[in-house]
Amino acid sequence: MGDRLYGVGTFFAALRERGLCGLCRRNGRQSWRWLRALSKTSSAEGTAWDTLIEIKGKKDIPTQTWRWLRWRQGRESWEMLTNVVEPQRLSIRDALRWY
Repeated sequence: MGDRLYGVGTFFAALRERGLCGLCRRNGRQSWRWLRALSKTSSAEGTAWDTLIEIKGKKDIPTQTWRWLRWRQGRESWEMLTNVVEPQRLSIRDALRWY
């Protein structure tokens, strides 16, 4: 897990090279392209969205596919990124619990 400083392509590329997974708060400077919505869940605890996105590559960093996890209740909201693209390996509920 990392803070938003780590939610960038360089960090996730380094994790992938080592066969590791990451979960970080979203860095607002990272540009990405929406691929598809995986799920949206609403309850008394708020609304959670799980979205598949593609991060643009640069010279030394390839294009990467990530999940963008969001949760909102009233004015409070959290946004996280992970390179675990299969929801069955990391549920949005687990990600929110850990963060």
